[in-house]
Amino acid sequence: MAENKTFSLTLSPQMILGLILTALPIIGGGAYLAITRYNEAVSAIEEVKGIGDMKSQITTLELQVKTQQDRIAALQDASIRMQEKSSDALASSREAQALAKGNTLEINSAITSMQEQMKALRKATTNPLSNN
Repeated sequence: MAENKTFSLTLSPQMILGLILTALPIIGGGAYLAITRYNEAVSAIEEVKGIGDMKSQITTLELQVKTQQDRIAALQDASIRMQEKSSDALASSREAQALAKGNTLEINSAITSMQEQMKALRKATTNPLSNN
């Protein structure tokens, strides 16, 4: 009644081919995934190295900006000093102009006074009885 069945562990060439064809995509997919992840890790590492270079560039740029700010502050100070000096020069020139105008008026007044005195002197020295 019960028949004994025997199992054979020998693999036929077709079965071996089937196993290879089944295992090959699994192994190939795993290898592809591993290579892809490795390349992503390498590119991430290179980007991190690039960030280090960017940090040094940022530090350099910050130094340049600070230097430019110092130069601008120095130029502003020089500009303020020049404005003060030009304001002083303008005030001095206006004062000199007023002084010159005052001196001119005094000189003209003195000339007029001298001319009047000369006329009076001429009148006083002229002989009223002369026929001139």
